[in-house]
Amino acid sequence: PVFTPRNLQTICRVERAFLGAPAYPDFCPLLPGRAESVRRENASFTASDCQMQRYSIMVRSYQAAGMDHRECGLIPDDKASSLRDELQAALDKPSTFRTWGAFVGNDVYSHGKWTGEQTTR
Repeated sequence: PVFTPRNLQTICRVERAFLGAPAYPDFCPLLPGRAESVRRENASFTASDCQMQRYSIMVRSYQAAGMDHRECGLIPDDKASSLRDELQAALDKPSTFRTWGAFVGNDVYSHGKWTGEQTTR
């Protein structure tokens, strides 16, 4: 399975490195009103101007486990298992498939059902 405690921790560390890159604020989705404020102040964008990653599987995982995603701790096995079950249920429903499907790769759409294994190559 893809969503094991170790894999989620690795995803967290990679995402943290990406979001912490010095150039990230130049490309992130900005908080409402920040572009105008930064221009008005003739300032540079900073990480605090960026929106939180709403669709991050990592953020969802840590929130569901009641843990702080900024620390990248190891999510307990039972919480990771619950996340896998929630993801599977969401992918089996047409009303939620597209929202969660983004986390497992766009080729999952051609299969019609997620198997729990890696879908992208």
